Amino acid sequence: MFIMGGHPEIEDGKVRSVFNPLINDVSKETINFKEGCLSFPFLFLTINRPKWCSVKYTDQHGKEIEETLHGMSARVFQHENEHMNGYVFTDLVSKFKLERAQKTRAKMLKDYARGGAIR
Repeated sequence: MFIMGGHPEIEDGKVRSVFNPLINDVSKETINFKEGCLSFPFLFLTINRPKWCSVKYTDQHGKEIEETLHGMSARVFQHENEHMNGYVFTDLVSKFKLERAQKTRAKMLKDYARGGAIR
């Protein structure tokens, strides 16, 4: 299970408690967007994902939900569902792109340790 949402600028802060998630369909149209993950602090990767996804899950009240998610909600659902399926966003990029992002992360953390701001 995972919980997603809560950001006031995304779906007015709607929170979803997602048990036994399934992605039933995804759009052919995709979008590249920079993502981060709490499992990898300060690591950001551009990930190509379907623009929307039709999903099915059980909520915290035991109610079965079927809905089509768009935009950031679709992206977050896909990202979190990957954790449930045993892989993470770093698995979706080439070794070169991951190494480049790790170098950027190391520089960012070094700058931060010196008193700089995280950008």
